[in-house]
Amino acid sequence: MESLLLPIALAGAFYFILLRPMLNQQKKRKETLSSLKIGDEVLTNAGFFAVVTDIDTPSDGPMRLHLELTEDVVVEATSDSVSSIIAEKNEEQEEQEEQEEQEEQEEQ
Repeated sequence: MESLLLPIALAGAFYFILLRPMLNQQKKRKETLSSLKIGDEVLTNAGFFAVVTDIDTPSDGPMRLHLELTEDVVVEATSDSVSSIIAEKNEEQEEQEEQEEQEEQEEQ
């Protein structure tokens, strides 16, 4: 009985320390990519900021994205190349920044 306790404890520790966080991270990434929509600004693994202009979802393989890097420069990439989705500023943040800029201009 005691000889089985150590391997079971090691397997449990392996699951909770290594495997579970990795599975949670993969699940979160999959949810993030599934929420991707046209017009979102993304950061690619190569370090480019781009805007999603089209999304192709083939029955097999990863999503194919058309990313606009600059005006008239569109590249095609897989969803695996997206590092993160850049959060758009909400209206409250924009209003606060505008107020701060106005205050700075008034001080000068």
